Amino acid sequence: AARHRLPVAGAAYYDMTTRGRSQSVVINGESGAGKTESAKIILSFFISASAGAAGRGGSARVGEALQAELSASNVLLEAFGNAKTTRNHNSSRFGKLLSLRFSPAGALTGGSIARFLLEKSRVVSPEVDERTYHAFYQLASLATGGGGAEAEALREELGLREAAHYRYLTAGACIEVDDVDDHAEWEATHRALAAIYTAVPGGEAGSVGEVWRVVAAVMALGNVDFCEPPDEDAETLPPATDAPRGPAGSLELAPGPPCEALRLAGRLLGCGEGALVSALNSRTISAGGDMCVICKKLPEARASRDALAKALYERLFDHVIGTLNASLQAVGAKAGAAGASGGAGIAVLDIFGSEIFATNGFEQLLINFANEKL
Repeated sequence: AARHRLPVAGAAYYDMTTRGRSQSVVINGESGAGKTESAKIILSFFISASAGAAGRGGSARVGEALQAELSASNVLLEAFGNAKTTRNHNSSRFGKLLSLRFSPAGALTGGSIARFLLEKSRVVSPEVDERTYHAFYQLASLATGGGGAEAEALREELGLREAAHYRYLTAGACIEVDDVDDHAEWEATHRALAAIYTAVPGGEAGSVGEVWRVVAAVMALGNVDFCEPPDEDAETLPPATDAPRGPAGSLELAPGPPCEALRLAGRLLGCGEGALVSALNSRTISAGGDMCVICKKLPEARASRDALAKALYERLFDHVIGTLNASLQAVGAKAGAAGASGGAGIAVLDIFGSEIFATNGFEQLLINFANEKL
């Protein structure tokens, strides 16, 4: 039978401190069962329990700094790794292993985060009545104004529009969520990003803007689309002379917004519009020592666009986790310098829940299989 989360956390902390043995807490179940909230409550328990040990092998100041970093990690992991589903408005769409380190006396001295299997398909094609990841809607909320000078600068630099303007954000026919203020959530996420970048040695505040730059680029990519080149005999208007073009004979950008979206994505990614359109509508292969350019068909070009968006977001997610770990390591190093290292640890595994969709892909199969095994 399932056990209450606080006794489980208390037993793990007691065994670790009294017996010196590392512990593991596994949280699994169906989507919407409360796994993410349970993980946050268990983490809060460990932080509170270790606070009393700060004077016995730890530093109160280090403990407070670690608590702030771990709180920031919750905000960021939810923004970039959680989404609204039909069963849960804040569903984790990735697996997380949080490893906490303690001094022999039980004071918190460090931590690290590992992720498993981010649901990349959600970036481009959420199910009906579901959303892609929260971070997209948070950033799009800046288009309505407000947020101060910093938000205004991002709005102008990233060319932001309201969420309804972006194909990826409207793919599930759900833009707003009851009782969720995306603009307020953006402010919390932005503060958490600033906190972890300032905690990393050599970190720069400008890196926060780079994170939002990639998010905006993925949003713009979703609006890029192509059309078949017109027949020579067809009475059609010629493409705009300034439209980005790929190799000769390749698909042309659809006129209007798709062309503008590609220009924006190319600028945000720093690769240039010409290189981006060529990467999407053609590929280069080596045959007999010669390099050949193959023009993609329309379904292939659209698949390349979506694959690029998913890859960009996955790497951004890994970058955020890497920065989180670097900030935790920087704070934990102070605990090590104070002689608070050398104790056991507790690992908390929180995997996203099992679900049955109308169409279940390979990712969902792995999720459900892992839940059944656990």
